[in-house]
Amino acid sequence: MRKQAVYLLIVFSMLWQYASAQNDTLPYLKNTEMPALIFLNMDSTEFNTFNIPEGKNSVLIYFSPTCEHCEMLTQELIANQDSLSNTLIYMISPVDMSVTKAFDKKYQVSEQKKMYLYKDEQHLFAAYYGVRYLPFVVVYDKDKKLIKGYEGGIKMNELNELDRVE
Repeated sequence: MRKQAVYLLIVFSMLWQYASAQNDTLPYLKNTEMPALIFLNMDSTEFNTFNIPEGKNSVLIYFSPTCEHCEMLTQELIANQDSLSNTLIYMISPVDMSVTKAFDKKYQVSEQKKMYLYKDEQHLFAAYYGVRYLPFVVVYDKDKKLIKGYEGGIKMNELNELDRVE
């Protein structure tokens, strides 16, 4: 019995070290340039983040249409998008297209002038950014260089501050 406990302790220790090491090696922390990831528009055509234009900050939000925190962030962004003069928002969902479309119908994200909605069909975002909590927000500057990643969302006042940074 004692040998089993020691064995389990060693295994859990090794797993903990491995998991901790993974956070330090996430691709987005190694390379601060925005990656070229392919998502689907609501009409199922492809969109590549490589085509996001420079000149404005880009906020990539990985979310679930069924996540309460994600819904609250969406409502806040829609209500305050006019305060973000230098920022474009790209919302990306891994959830089934029909659920994402229902979310779009409810919040009309695709009808907003500074917001775009996509489906992550291949779960590329979660793998690249090591997503553990939703919403997961990544902010890039006007040159498509990483500013910061936020697990669990971002406060509107912080986003407004980042919008003002040139």
